[in-house]
Amino acid sequence: MLNSLNNVVNFLNSYIWGVGMLILIVGSGLYFTIRLHGFQFVHFKDMWSRIIDKQDSDSGISAFGSFCTTMAMRVGTGNVAGVAVAIYMGGPGALFWMILAGMTNSAVCFAECTLSVLYKTRIDGQYRGGGAYCAERGLGWKKYGAFMAMILMIGTSVFMPAAATYTICDGFHNAIKIPMWVSALVIALILAVVVIGGVKRISAIASMIVPFMVTVYLIAAIVIIVMNITAVPGLIKEVVTAAFAKNAVFGGTIGVIIQQGVKRGTFSSASGMGEASPTAAAAETTKADEKETEKVTEAVTEAAKDLADAGEISVLYYTYGDTYISSVRSALDAALDKAGIKYQDYDSNNSQTTQTEQVSTAIAKGTSLLVVNLVDSGSDDAAKNIIELAKAQSIPVIFFNRSVSEEVVSAYDKAVFVGTDYEMAGHMQGEMIGEYLVENYDTVDLNGDGQISYVMFKGQEGNAEAIARTQFGQEDADKVLEAAGKKPLAFYDASNTNKYLVDQGGLWSAAAATEYMQTILSQYSEANNNMVELVIANNDEMAIGSVTALQNAGYNKEGATVIPVFGVDATDAAKDAIAAGTMTGTIKQDAEGMANTIAQITANYLTSAETFEGVDAANVVGTWRVNIPYAMYTGEE
Repeated sequence: MLNSLNNVVNFLNSYIWGVGMLILIVGSGLYFTIRLHGFQFVHFKDMWSRIIDKQDSDSGISAFGSFCTTMAMRVGTGNVAGVAVAIYMGGPGALFWMILAGMTNSAVCFAECTLSVLYKTRIDGQYRGGGAYCAERGLGWKKYGAFMAMILMIGTSVFMPAAATYTICDGFHNAIKIPMWVSALVIALILAVVVIGGVKRISAIASMIVPFMVTVYLIAAIVIIVMNITAVPGLIKEVVTAAFAKNAVFGGTIGVIIQQGVKRGTFSSASGMGEASPTAAAAETTKADEKETEKVTEAVTEAAKDLADAGEISVLYYTYGDTYISSVRSALDAALDKAGIKYQDYDSNNSQTTQTEQVSTAIAKGTSLLVVNLVDSGSDDAAKNIIELAKAQSIPVIFFNRSVSEEVVSAYDKAVFVGTDYEMAGHMQGEMIGEYLVENYDTVDLNGDGQISYVMFKGQEGNAEAIARTQFGQEDADKVLEAAGKKPLAFYDASNTNKYLVDQGGLWSAAAATEYMQTILSQYSEANNNMVELVIANNDEMAIGSVTALQNAGYNKEGATVIPVFGVDATDAAKDAIAAGTMTGTIKQDAEGMANTIAQITANYLTSAETFEGVDAANVVGTWRVNIPYAMYTGEE
């Protein structure tokens, strides 16, 4: 029986550890070491700061527990006996290749573990991950993932424990004559007690035992080196000489030397073996890890995208000229780059006809997903048309920023909308304006008539966001004023029944606001006791445009009369204007938050994960929408 098992193992080893596999292992180690810029060396210090973290959760084990669980196999009979066998079979030169392979191949293990963390999932309240999950969720190779899981199950449950158990039992038998079956039975019982308790018990026991094992291992190694310190220089020379000796290189034994060294180095670093990645995935990550995790994620996914391409996605913007949209584009490009997702950006130039043609072109080119910033949001027609085109090819669609109705989005099970609660923006802006006016009423009331006159820049006619912001920005400001015993706002032009100004080009542009404001200021003035005393704009672009006109007329400058201007978006230009005192406040529309959410949902679609996995559940509305929260901005985050 034992001979038959040995024959099977030897047969498999002849292929697994053949020349082709050795080249693949060494090549992968060199590739990831170069591609990740020597990450395992550069961040060695930081690695230890993370390893000592003992914080766990109901779902995951601690980083320390994960490390100890993996090291339990690294520091033990495998390396003690394995190194001796490698030197015996390959000579002292094998030690050189062992060290080299261990150092370079550790980059492979690092990439494996990092990707396992990225693609892990929660099942029955516990984190699950590893190579099989990466294959299924990262590459979409479900069948290969199942095959990989089966192979790993057989390997980790039969061959790896069997090899270690045999070494231990044989050692006890030779040293103190304990029958091998007795040692095997004891080991099996201990193993059963530990394993049945799940990953948390394995981690807990490893956390107790491994530090002791490592300490003993290091002390023993140091003692042996110190006792033989005079022989160390000669040993180093012999190892290097044997690794590159002429007779070894040209006599045919170099193959054995390298083979034995790479085998042991691969085992020591756990590279490509798969058993370390599930343990890494089981670890709980903490807030303290977020910045470094970003670095790790960026590095690994950049390397991984060269090896596996999930297909190009298409991102269509209503116009590149919109400042806020430009911020979203910049953040989304960065997020997609970090996730290793290839993409093609399109500028629809504020033309729905152009955008629809671009969608058709992208589909014809084989796009894997559409991300659409709709041009025409005044009706459902454009969105319905895009849905029909995408649905015919089973292509997911993510609409963002410009509103699409629930009816349209929900009609397609591969469509979602990422936007904002635009009514909330109006409410928040109105509240902010009202509170500011109550605190600064006499200063703002330039003509002293006891009522604040305002101008409202709506943006685009028929746009849902513009309609809501226009209504609630003014109404909620009035509520705050009336509660304080003040008169409601008065539109600057009593003859205008609409009480707002729109950008006829539909661009929500600074140019349109500047033109409007210049006309207004030429007709109304402080000198005539009839003055615009407040500017409300439904985006920062128009707010900045009005500031330009005000400054041209001598207002909103240092030492001059300041007319408060409020916007929406919290663009960099608006923040700078607020800091300079030329603009009063804005409502932060989180461009980066929107971009990251779109990138997360995109990755979920491409990896067949749940649509909203990784998205803050508090922001998810039903099964069709994600709302990115707003926040008031008056100069401080």
